Amino acid sequence: METALKSHLGQTKTERNQAAKETPSESVNSDGVLLFEKGYKRFLVIPRSADT
Repeated sequence: METALKSHLGQTKTERNQAAKETPSESVNSDGVLLFEKGYKRFLVIPRSADT
């Protein structure tokens, strides 16, 4: 179970870094929700670790 969490966290971190590189504007609210806006597309990424 820990390996799955670590793997997921690593994947999430990679996705965030990639999104940050591709996005000129990014904002993080107090809940840890990342909002990326690229052109007309908006991505809302919520960490699964918060649910577990």
